[in-house]
Amino acid sequence: MQSCTNKEQVIADAGSVTIHSGNILHKILRTSQEICQSFCGTVKQWTADKSEIPSITTQCSHGGVFINNEKDTEWSKERNRDDIKLTVKLFLWKNDAEIVKEAVLTVIDYYQCEKIDLLLLSLPPTSNCPHNTFRSVKYQDIREVWIQLCNLAADGFITELGVCDMDEPSLKDICESSDVKPVANQINLQECCHPPKNLSAYASEHHIKLLTHNDPNDVLPEDTLQFVLPASDKNRSWKACFLTRYSAVIRLREIVMLKGYFLCMKATKES
Repeated sequence: MQSCTNKEQVIADAGSVTIHSGNILHKILRTSQEICQSFCGTVKQWTADKSEIPSITTQCSHGGVFINNEKDTEWSKERNRDDIKLTVKLFLWKNDAEIVKEAVLTVIDYYQCEKIDLLLLSLPPTSNCPHNTFRSVKYQDIREVWIQLCNLAADGFITELGVCDMDEPSLKDICESSDVKPVANQINLQECCHPPKNLSAYASEHHIKLLTHNDPNDVLPEDTLQFVLPASDKNRSWKACFLTRYSAVIRLREIVMLKGYFLCMKATKES
């Protein structure tokens, strides 16, 4: 056990922090503010708990601090794993293959679930194209990230891969450039009531499902992130590395039994 009653100091000394929302099945988090407030509540509860920190659950694989208030992590122990579909949406803030691997293994290691059934990749927002609007992407720009996901799939950690908010030329580019094709393209119908005809036609022809979502355009803006963790140094700020949203659904019955988020943030010094 790591003895430390001042958990805010533990955070202050950390190079990175991963926060688990716990099961939010009965919460409705639609906006960036609501998602941020959920993480703030998790951190507040964790820092208020003066018990010792079990080192085995505090340290992430990358050496950072893991903040979590959930006790039971064996979510599938009473069910056949094949009866459960685990879907993960991965939001990135930069195209980094190692961050992708870390995000995937964080979910798998925590829940000891062997694999993710469907992983949906949401690429980093840009100034002229934030998360979740139709976007034009060149495969060459995401090649290392996609190869990492393909390698994880080949190793049995992911069954199927999907993308988010890609326009028809981008979807075509990734399908023609990679041996592993996305099985789904999740699009934001808040931005567009009906998918473009060329996108629908291409997806139908190549057996790619068009799924929908209503995520915020910028799921966690940078200024919002600064409220999640207590400030320890005016010259220090937190940058998001990844956000994963997961849901576990009982197949056939389509009953959601679990959903939540993991947020990884790394400390940076302001120049």
